[in-house]
Amino acid sequence: GNQVSNRKEYRDLAELLLKVKTDIVNSQPAIEELASRLLARYPRRPAMKAELSTIFKKG
Repeated sequence: GNQVSNRKEYRDLAELLLKVKTDIVNSQPAIEELASRLLARYPRRPAMKAELSTIFKKG
């Protein structure tokens, strides 16, 4: 998350986090916490915010 810098990389990160969230039982809180921390750390990256918001929508 700290190394991505464009929309494609943000999308790839979001897809990877969603895959982990669905594949590993009980990982949802940890993945959502990670996404929240990234969004808090980089508030001036609207593309990151848009792509990572999918993590909170898909359960």
